[in-house]
Order: sequence, then C-alpha cells, then structure tokens
Amino acid sequence: VEAADSELNARVEAAVAREHEARFRLEHYERGDNRVFGLMMRRVIGGALGLIWIAISVALVAVPVTSLTTLLVGSVGVLFVTTFVIIRARHVMLDVRLNRHNAMISLIAEVALVVMIALAAVTDRPVTDVLTESMLLVALAAGAVAAVMDTRVFLTALAYLAGYVACRLDPSLLRFAFPAAAVAMVAVSHGINVITARRAATSSG
Repeated sequence: VEAADSELNARVEAAVAREHEARFRLEHYERGDNRVFGLMMRRVIGGALGLIWIAISVALVAVPVTSLTTLLVGSVGVLFVTTFVIIRARHVMLDVRLNRHNAMISLIAEVALVVMIALAAVTDRPVTDVLTESMLLVALAAGAVAAVMDTRVFLTALAYLAGYVACRLDPSLLRFAFPAAAVAMVAVSHGINVITARRAATSSG
C-alpha cells in the first residue's frame, strides 16, 4: 500500500510539475508576443507622427505664407493633433507605449516652430528667417534629447544643424533643407525602432 501511495504521489507531483512548466512557457510566449506587438505599434505610431511632421515641413516651404498669424494658427493646430495622437496611443492601446524619443522629438520640433513663429510675429520678421532659425532650435533640442535618452538621436541634431548652416549660406536652399531634415529625423526614429524590434524578437524567441 505504501509503495502504491508513493507511486501515486510521484505521478501527481510529476503532473503538477508539467502543468507549471506548460504555464510558464505559455506566459513566456505571451510576454514575447506582446512585447513584439508593442514594438510594432511603436513603429506604426512613430511613423504616423513622422508623416505629420514631414507633411507640415513640406507645406511650410511649398505653400507661400505671407501671414505669420496664419502660420502660427496652423502650427498650433498640428501641435494639438500630435499631442492628441500621443495621448491616445499611451492611454488607449493597453500596454503599448509610445517610444519616448519619438514623442519627444516630434513635440520638441513642433513646439520650437510655434515659439519661433510667435516671436517672429512680435518682432515682425520674415517667415524664411523663422523657419531657418527653428532648424537650429530643433537641432539643439534633439542634441539634448540624444544626450539624455539615446545617443543615436544625434543624427537628427546633425541633420537639422546641417540644414541650418546650408540655409544661412544660401537662403534659397530652405525649400530643400527643411523637408530633408524632417525626413532625416523620421528615418533615424524609424531605424531605432526597427533595431529595437529585432532585438526584442530575438530575445523573446
């Protein structure tokens, strides 16, 4: 009888151990899937923010704007849209969190533009000067973000700094340099997200 009880206990313990192992593996896979899904959504949302910034960058140099008031209203509107997207992404998508540097760079770039336009409206300066100097402000802000959060964001700072210098040397380059810097910013953010997602997929596998 004792032998039978011992054998039964051993079988029960083995069954419980197998169940625990199966549950552990399932939770591990679920965490990995959620992690990869979250990083994928970061790329999607970051891409959306990037497209917004590229669109406004192209519009600012392609569409003649003679009124700083109109430019200020449009820039504030885009800033509100970007802020709304970030808030919804962080609070609606469950555990999916927006990559911090994507959000920071997008908000900093747009806030910098709004500040420069507001100052220009007060001092009555040309729109081209506003856009050129906003590139320097974005470059400095991106450099600060890179120093604190991710050194790879220095590439964004370099792109905007190069655009600023080019426009100072030849103001006619503004229509090319301003959108090009925006594209560089989005490319850097997307590249960081892709690398992060691949590392997460490898570690979860």
